[in-house]
Amino acid sequence: MKEIVLLIIAFSVQSLLAQNNFKAVVKDKATLEPLEGVTVSASNNLKTTTATNKSGIALLNNLTAGTDTIHFSSVGYKPFEVSITIPDTTIHTILLERDETALQNIIVVASTRNNDPIENATTKVEVLGIEEMNEEAP
Repeated sequence: MKEIVLLIIAFSVQSLLAQNNFKAVVKDKATLEPLEGVTVSASNNLKTTTATNKSGIALLNNLTAGTDTIHFSSVGYKPFEVSITIPDTTIHTILLERDETALQNIIVVASTRNNDPIENATTKVEVLGIEEMNEEAP
């Protein structure tokens, strides 16, 4: 009899924990392709952060019951957030919109593994101005 009671308690606890998850599929809004490597985090659970897999799926576990805001961010996409109420058994589809301005101001810094000035570097170094960069841009 004790084993049956323990078994019922174990299943009850497991089902309660399973309900405190958030699952989403993250896709590109224009192409509907799944996005890999999107950072997904919960506001009320600061240590709860994950990234989407190759299929664009993200799973946040062990969330606190109640209202929470889930944040989605990725380089080249506008940040997105959604408010949810935990427990939530829905599989959310999140469509991220490209942020065309996010990659306009890129600074590339290269360095050698020594303290020699770049003028003395043994490899070819070329500095492109804004005009050359604009010519190369599509």
